[in-house]
Amino acid sequence: MAVRIVGVLVLFGAALVVGGISAGQAQVTQGTTVLLTAAIVQALALDTNTVDFGTVGQAEYDQGFAEKSPAQNVTVKSNVPWQLNVRADTATWSYTPPAGMTIADPNKPTSDLEWRATSSDSRVTTVSGTYAGMATTDAQVAAGNRGANIQLQTHFRVLLDYAQDPAGDYQMTITYTLTTQ
Repeated sequence: MAVRIVGVLVLFGAALVVGGISAGQAQVTQGTTVLLTAAIVQALALDTNTVDFGTVGQAEYDQGFAEKSPAQNVTVKSNVPWQLNVRADTATWSYTPPAGMTIADPNKPTSDLEWRATSSDSRVTTVSGTYAGMATTDAQVAAGNRGANIQLQTHFRVLLDYAQDPAGDYQMTITYTLTTQ
């Protein structure tokens, strides 16, 4: 009979263990950290890569300049405060005399290209709205707060002088640089 009692005790103990697990379920929680590094993202787009004043004539020489206003539409995208600069790549315009003519290079200075900027975009906080001569060092065109599709316009004016600017083709390259503020 002793064998039977031991068997009953073992069954009774197993029932207690099973009942304890199902009656009180355990809960364990663990927090985690999610990380993201957002890089500085900036983009600059011009609606045209060539500003062509066309053929200038007596009217432009008489007034002392030819003007393209606006000359370019500029779009900025930046996830940080930004600044847009402009500079000429050389100190003088390149010059080609009319076919069949020999005319010395007038060494037209790049400062004869004057520029200014305008914007009605509320994210643009600063614009250089007064004409200034182009230089080979960076000049601030505009600055602003972060955002996408920020719009501004550049306007150009080329100074002309009968004695200084002979007939021919003039060309220069300028560079815009978008930087963080």
